[in-house]
Amino acid sequence: MIDMFLNFLEESSSITLLVIGLLGFYFIAINWIFIYKLFSLNTWHLNEEKALKSGLQTQEVSQYSYLHRFLKLKPVFDEKVLELAKNASKKDSTRGLSFLSIVASTSPFIGLFGTVVSILETFKNLGDSELGAIAVIAQGVSEALIATAVGIFVATFAYTYHAILKRKAYEIFELLNMQSNIAVMQKNIGNRTASSSTTSNQAPHQQTQNTNTTTHNQAVHNPENTHLHNFQQANNHHSINMSNNNLNNNEQPHIKEEGF
Repeated sequence: MIDMFLNFLEESSSITLLVIGLLGFYFIAINWIFIYKLFSLNTWHLNEEKALKSGLQTQEVSQYSYLHRFLKLKPVFDEKVLELAKNASKKDSTRGLSFLSIVASTSPFIGLFGTVVSILETFKNLGDSELGAIAVIAQGVSEALIATAVGIFVATFAYTYHAILKRKAYEIFELLNMQSNIAVMQKNIGNRTASSSTTSNQAPHQQTQNTNTTTHNQAVHNPENTHLHNFQQANNHHSINMSNNNLNNNEQPHIKEEGF
């Protein structure tokens, strides 16, 4: 196995070795990024699940949540702060995924480039070779295709890692979104409670004011009632005057008779 590898290094062109070396660096880098990001995202995911369970019980944003460190910067609750926190979480959770996407899309082409260069050198050396044409071409093509195989191998791992980490980042973002909805719902409930309390305190005063306003409006807009009330008062005064006159007429003869 070692001898085959050493023979491959001796017989391969410098371009092929350069391409394989670059793809090897890619492979080491994507594995390091995947292990680091997977560990950090798993820890973050567990904290957000714990924060969501706590938020469902207390109806508040938990201290374990990623949103908490943004909300504590501003004493007054603001939905714009939640949007800022969610955007920041998306940026942090997807950091490094762009490199995996680049490796997944470029690795096959890098390997193919090494293969094409190796085949060109094979045809160049075909005329100088003492061996048969088929033997020279077969050996050159077999060595050249190794670069393409390495490129496809690296791209497969890079694409798989990218899909796994992207799913983890999406789950974290949705957990944060649910916590944000809980916080907004709790704020709306508090606002409705305060509004209903203020309305109940203002209701008696408003009812008294409405009653006075209604009475005044009736007096202004119904002049017939006003005339009727004045007519009744005049009749009452006339009846009192008639009673007083009758009483005076009855008392006068009695006075004269006593004087005679």
